Amino acid sequence: MVTLALILALPLLGALLMFLAGRRLPHAVISAVCCGTALGSFICVLLSADQNVTYAEWLPSLNAAWGLNLDALSRVMALVITGVGFLIHVYSVGYMREDAGYYRYFGYLNFFVFAMLLLVLANNYVLMFAGWEGVGLASYLLIGFWFHRPAAAAAGMKAFVVNRVGDVGLLLAILAIQLNVPAAPWIAALLVVGAIGKSAQFPLHTWLPDAMEGPTPVSALIHAATMVTAGVYLIARSHTIFESAAQVSAVVAWIGAFSAILAASVALAQNDIKRVLAWSTVSQLGYMFLALGTGAYWVAIFHMVTHAFFKALLFLGAGNVIHAVYGEQDLRKMGGMRTALPKTHALMLVGAASAAGAPGLAGFFSKDAILASAWSAPLLFVVGMAAALLTAAYMTRLMYLIFYGTAREERLHMHEPPMVMIAPLAVLAVGAIAAGYVSPRFLLTPVLGAEREAGAPEWIVMALATAVAGAGWWFARGRYLNSWPAFLQRAFYIDEIYDAVFVRGFALGGGRLLSAFDARVLDAGVNGVGWLTRLVSRVSIWWDIWIVDGLVRAASFAVKMSSYPVRFVQSGYVQFYALVMLAGLITFVGYLFAR
Repeated sequence: MVTLALILALPLLGALLMFLAGRRLPHAVISAVCCGTALGSFICVLLSADQNVTYAEWLPSLNAAWGLNLDALSRVMALVITGVGFLIHVYSVGYMREDAGYYRYFGYLNFFVFAMLLLVLANNYVLMFAGWEGVGLASYLLIGFWFHRPAAAAAGMKAFVVNRVGDVGLLLAILAIQLNVPAAPWIAALLVVGAIGKSAQFPLHTWLPDAMEGPTPVSALIHAATMVTAGVYLIARSHTIFESAAQVSAVVAWIGAFSAILAASVALAQNDIKRVLAWSTVSQLGYMFLALGTGAYWVAIFHMVTHAFFKALLFLGAGNVIHAVYGEQDLRKMGGMRTALPKTHALMLVGAASAAGAPGLAGFFSKDAILASAWSAPLLFVVGMAAALLTAAYMTRLMYLIFYGTAREERLHMHEPPMVMIAPLAVLAVGAIAAGYVSPRFLLTPVLGAEREAGAPEWIVMALATAVAGAGWWFARGRYLNSWPAFLQRAFYIDEIYDAVFVRGFALGGGRLLSAFDARVLDAGVNGVGWLTRLVSRVSIWWDIWIVDGLVRAASFAVKMSSYPVRFVQSGYVQFYALVMLAGLITFVGYLFAR
């Protein structure tokens, strides 16, 4: 029987080897080790039976332990992490082959996979939080991998800081859970704070588009298979808490719906190929939160699986396009690339169609299931349909700007990347087609519970979703070269608002206020105490010199003056002493006779 520990140990050992000896290893060995550990973990997940194992006690006061749990939910998550993660590792062999930090990059990838596996396999919240923080650290290292670029370093720091905001909520929730605090709604609300931070939902979504500064395979790993799905997993794993907090579940649904429509609107106006996909991820995660909020937990996981396939496919396809045009990411400078990149075009077309909800593809089935779960809440259903329309529109625009029309800049010697960068896309394309036909409903229901009855006729939802996808395609097909309003291109100025309020307002303004308080109050107090101390010391010195020392000197002078008569008598001459004694004797005898 394959042990659960081996699933974690393989990527961890690969990461440690890269950190300790990777600089001295040839690229072929690095590739074989790091890709092999990811594949090995995938095989171990397939071969392991469901089990819950505790290895040792850890923090007994919090009822925490070193323990792992493999059930239907964690198995689905682990298979996505290791399976899609392995394909991204393989793709990276070609994409990063010329990079000087090759060993470091693969070490970070392996560590990322390890941390994510720890997060989903942990059998208690405290150990899960260790994996949660490990994922945050790994994402910081990968987003800022090209740290010599100021934008990449800033993006990594932004992701780290924004996620820390959410992590505070999660940590408080975990403490309440471990201490058995009877406050389910508050615990659920704190869990939501943690989830929206890691899964980039409004209002903590702003870090994800900036995370595009990392290498393209990193974008695929973060967006498709690992980090951003952690929040979805957290809420699904904690479904019993949310089932007793209906108001919080409603908030989750509305956060998801709002994030879906907001991000889809912004994606429609972006001109950077990776930013379109980044905002698409925020929108698709919004769909998952919508499903979670309506109690359709297995549906959210279903869409997470299909999304992993088509979004990883789109990101890696974008990497092929960027590779072919020598690093260019501006869609306005592309066009007409279908003939030069026929394989990439065909594979990305599958991913875009699946994301848009084209009938028969994986995204169609999972998205329809989400819309069906929202049927009983008409306003949520309408928002979900509107987001579906915008999804089809921005995916159509993306494909037309890259592959259709005429080339807007002359590109010489443009060609397909090597097979190591094509083969992973082909496997993902199969998943983007077939994953919808393998519903995890019956696998996940024993763990997540039965979904609430949607009451929606399946054929009506399918027909409406198909019509909406078609409308989105028709809308964008003839308008893909149009300019879009500045507020969409700037994502409703949310970053600017946060910068004004939190960075320049609270951070810089608060810093200036604290600096003024420090200078005028604290420093003034310290300086006042110093001045008073100096004054007291001067008075003390004066008192010591003129009073204490004066009295001492006066006493010594008095003693000295009073010593003169004695000194007169005490001459030191024996003859004088004898004379005085004789005189005294004579005086005494004379006194006696006189009586």
